[in-house]
Amino acid sequence: MKRCIGIVVIVLLVGCSDGGKSNSRMQAPSASDASYRSAVEPGESKTTPPNTSRRPVAKDTSDSRQTEATRIGGDSVPAQDSQPLDPHADSAGGRDPEGTTVTNAGIDASDPSGMNAEQLYRFWLTHVEKNPGWSHMGSYEPRNPAYLDIPKAVREKVERHLRERLGDAFYDRLKFTGGQMVDFDELRRVDPDSKNIKWTIHAYDLHYRFAMPDKGIVGYTAQIKLNADGSVLHEIDLPNFVQHPEKLKFLSIDDARRVAIAQGYDLTDARPSIDYDADCDCVYWHFERQIEDDGIGGKDDDIEINAHTGAVLRRYTAEWIR
Repeated sequence: MKRCIGIVVIVLLVGCSDGGKSNSRMQAPSASDASYRSAVEPGESKTTPPNTSRRPVAKDTSDSRQTEATRIGGDSVPAQDSQPLDPHADSAGGRDPEGTTVTNAGIDASDPSGMNAEQLYRFWLTHVEKNPGWSHMGSYEPRNPAYLDIPKAVREKVERHLRERLGDAFYDRLKFTGGQMVDFDELRRVDPDSKNIKWTIHAYDLHYRFAMPDKGIVGYTAQIKLNADGSVLHEIDLPNFVQHPEKLKFLSIDDARRVAIAQGYDLTDARPSIDYDADCDCVYWHFERQIEDDGIGGKDDDIEINAHTGAVLRRYTAEWIR
């Protein structure tokens, strides 16, 4: 989903902002785009990957890839198999503003830590990371639990649910990374007015991470929100692979770039990201490119591509303000 650049809006559950936990920019959908649904719940701050900060991005000149473009126009087509990224190959398929070929030479395709600024610039041209959202509750700070901190009955219930939705093989590749565990008695003590909140607050917000470096996905942190008894409050942001095993196949970021090119999308200065769409129960690739900036606000040109089929989900222009 589209998220606005340069404006930080944290809707609090209670009290005032704690200043946020991430230096990633906030994004919000354009109010004029009717296809959008709210990407941030009351009290939730939607974080974004580190590759989405505004900066010059290499111009795409991969003409040879246009002839290999995945068929689009709304039709569902099988995703192409992709080979693991060659760190010495011109996987960005483009040139920087000075005309130098963009490559990932000498860069570990699975881990950007320890890179210098130039390496990071090149790395995030062809890689993405999806970070989780965090709910801010004013002066109350939910606990970030270790897995064994979660009651056994809740652990067993959510594991059973996730295995039934994702399948054993995919579930087993997930790594639990924490999240939030809410102590409602402490929440009421810290802020008595929280009893007046009109929406259901999750008891557990659990985060699970996986990576597909050969697809350009450095990390994808999915999250699921639970009630106190372990029942699902908000479903995990991954497809139901058990009911739709064809969705286990992911297009690589290079596949998605070919689709965008075939659609006539200009990849110059386009920043990639990846997310989940509940309406189609699919993961999607998202490219956004700034086309206007008057110093106060601007416009982005966006395209979203189904990461399993190559179908274009949306193409739109979104306005933003600082």
